[in-house]
Amino acid sequence: MSIEARVLPVVNLRKKAAQIEFFDSTSCLTVLCSRGFGLSTIRTFFENETEMDIIEHKFQSRLGTYMSVGWLVLALVAGSVVLNIVGPLRGMSEKRMGVYKSMLPGMQVEVTSENLRTWLAQMTLAAVLLEVIVPGVIYAVLAEELDRSGVLFGMLFWGGAWLIGSLPPLVFEPMLIHVPRRFVIHNIVWSLLVYLIIGAVVGLIYPVG
Repeated sequence: MSIEARVLPVVNLRKKAAQIEFFDSTSCLTVLCSRGFGLSTIRTFFENETEMDIIEHKFQSRLGTYMSVGWLVLALVAGSVVLNIVGPLRGMSEKRMGVYKSMLPGMQVEVTSENLRTWLAQMTLAAVLLEVIVPGVIYAVLAEELDRSGVLFGMLFWGGAWLIGSLPPLVFEPMLIHVPRRFVIHNIVWSLLVYLIIGAVVGLIYPVG
């Protein structure tokens, strides 16, 4: 039997039921019987009613999933844009603070005009992947499970990601190689600032529910 043939009787019954204004299953059954509907027709009504409810629930669930993915993509794009805005500011701060002074020769990567584009592409791709996309996907899963999202929750999550992923290498770096203390402190402060800003933006955009 086609979908139209199964749904059409339900629509007609709903129209008639709306005219006689029933409110629950018992009164519905009584009124339909009194109006001359057969038991097979009434059974079809209730079976199709349940089936339609299931289909509607599945549709709403799938629509909610698509909406969540859309919001996640938008939040990740916004986080990537913010990252690429804050990045140059961090570079300007490095030059102004002179964080590379007193560093041993050869420690700083020499970027020439020939390899500038390649270097920028690699740095940008790595930063977006490790600081925005990977934490963002994990954040979305956690936010849906806890049914919580927002600026504060995003900052707390990205702050935790910074504490686990970024802080330890920065702390152990001067223990392994000779780098200026100013360089280490500057990187710690700016990396935390970047993570918190990204977390605030993603948490602000990504909704739950």
